[in-house]
Amino acid sequence: GVAISKDGDPTLIGCTVHSCNSGISVVEGGHGTFKNVEVHDNATCQVEVVDCRLQPPVLEECIIGPGPSLGVMVRSSGTCIMSNSSISGNALIGFLLDGAGA
Repeated sequence: GVAISKDGDPTLIGCTVHSCNSGISVVEGGHGTFKNVEVHDNATCQVEVVDCRLQPPVLEECIIGPGPSLGVMVRSSGTCIMSNSSISGNALIGFLLDGAGA
């Protein structure tokens, strides 16, 4: 999958992230822009955002799922901006907001 942390700020456009342990993980101050990205069939969470409050990742026109676990998980002071995206077909929860995430 894709792992971003500590001020990492990639832009992914028109990509597919699949068949990994986790899809996209943005943690510990990472951020990024994801446009028209498909994230599916990853073992754990398709998209995970943890501790990214100052400059949240942006997901625009993304397709998240299907997958055997969670679609999007935002936790521990994580924030993300999603627009025109779909979350579907995930076995557990489509969107989980846990703790101080927003």
